[in-house]
Amino acid sequence: MITAAPAAPSAPAPADQPAQPSGPQPQQGGIFYLAAARAIPHLYLWDNESSNVQASLHMAYDTLVELDFKAFDDWRTHFRVVPSLAEKWEMKNPTTYLFQVRQGVKWHDGTPFTARDVAWAYEFLRDPAHKFSGRRSLEDVEQITAPDDRTLQITTKSPQVNFLVGLTDNNTSIMARHVHERGDNMRQVAIGTGPFKLESYDREKGFVYVRNEDYWNKPQPYLDKLRIFTGLDRSAQTAAFTARQNDVIKTTDKPQADPLLRAVADAKHLTFLRDTEQSIAMKLDKPPFNDLRVRQAVHLAIDRQALINTLTFGTGLAHPPGMNGGRTGWVIPQEELKALPGWRQPKEQDRAEAKRLLAEAGYAGGLSFEMKVDKSHTVAAPQAEVVAAQLREIGVNVKLSVLESGVHEKAIAEGDFDAYLDSFARFSPEKEWNEYFRSGGRLNRFPINDRELDRLIEAQNTEFDEAKRKQMWIDLQRVMLKNLFVIPTIIYTNYLIWQPWVNGWVDNFAGQASNVDWGQTWLDVAKVPPGRS
Repeated sequence: MITAAPAAPSAPAPADQPAQPSGPQPQQGGIFYLAAARAIPHLYLWDNESSNVQASLHMAYDTLVELDFKAFDDWRTHFRVVPSLAEKWEMKNPTTYLFQVRQGVKWHDGTPFTARDVAWAYEFLRDPAHKFSGRRSLEDVEQITAPDDRTLQITTKSPQVNFLVGLTDNNTSIMARHVHERGDNMRQVAIGTGPFKLESYDREKGFVYVRNEDYWNKPQPYLDKLRIFTGLDRSAQTAAFTARQNDVIKTTDKPQADPLLRAVADAKHLTFLRDTEQSIAMKLDKPPFNDLRVRQAVHLAIDRQALINTLTFGTGLAHPPGMNGGRTGWVIPQEELKALPGWRQPKEQDRAEAKRLLAEAGYAGGLSFEMKVDKSHTVAAPQAEVVAAQLREIGVNVKLSVLESGVHEKAIAEGDFDAYLDSFARFSPEKEWNEYFRSGGRLNRFPINDRELDRLIEAQNTEFDEAKRKQMWIDLQRVMLKNLFVIPTIIYTNYLIWQPWVNGWVDNFAGQASNVDWGQTWLDVAKVPPGRS
């Protein structure tokens, strides 16, 4: 199993260093086939919260800097920031970054790219009137200037330890000013500087991308074309993989993976801990969850080990509130968690205490509440069913409402919920904690208003000493555990399976098969079956 450690502050980057050859060398050519579940409604990468939109479009764009991606490697272990459109940078002081952008970069329509494009794009993205999700990575910016075509200076309002990491987010991909200003419909075009150009798009059928022959990062990209087929459910994706018409697929557990590996005997695979945890969020300003004793009772009644055994066949992991349990050194250790109420085994003592707390809170006869679940999150509904069964053992009746994504998102945004099951943190959770758990956070719909939590979140935002930050994060988890603003459950293990001709895949470590750096991907063309349709 691949596990990962957390982000460390990013040091100023030198100019690019040449890669050292090892193993098979990349080949030019070939068409990559990828079957995807959901179509996307438009081509405007920035105007959407959906990771599915980003996964389908980011190969047409570049960010100013990027994470140090390595093929078939867990890049989450370091979160090291490296050059992209900026070939180098320096921190003049804790709040001032000076970037030098590359010469000779062109937009897909042949227009030269400059530092002034970046300055305009960042100003456009951070304008509150536009309500772009990319604004979150730029909201602490004080000033952006581009004194010439190659120089960009960004000043932040305060020191921000993960400012550069924020600039690697696909939501901050550089938008083409000249395309916007000439009046193109940005929902119908995708003109960037990235390794692939969009050749065609059909909302129902998917995408065809072709290699950008003028890409700045030679010899990338290696593929001739990339075809993404959308609107295919799990069975169709599986059938396509078995028929060699889908080059990469993910499964959520071993019983799904094993038949595929038997059917495609030469396929390769790895297992990894998913990037996101699963937690129960509650409406904290109304009964029953405005009472800490009720939250404690629910927490105590959940049997995490049973969830791991039942839902992940023993491969999953427990986690502290709001954190991925795989962040060794930055989270409450597994050994400590397993001894705490809520995680300890056997469960009799916890269930007895849960019933006592409910009676003390005025629910001796039991209580009922609704838990909303997003239908598109494939692991959520099965988990919610098991959790509901566990809660019945202490007299709590859970009505499950499995909703279409749009309906679910609208209800949560409007605060129309008792509780819902979702993911609230990743391996690098700074953005999520500022948005979900900090007072006034953009996605803090529970709501949480806790001074101690706010103080620690703000302190870690500006702390560059890694040892101190690690302790701050553990302290944050203890505050969350004391108050149970969200109730943690488990993290799933996924299986990534790929055809024998696939090389250079850089996974996103989420639920759907998605490549975060298509420029690295290449095919051993001699192994690809002829005549793929």
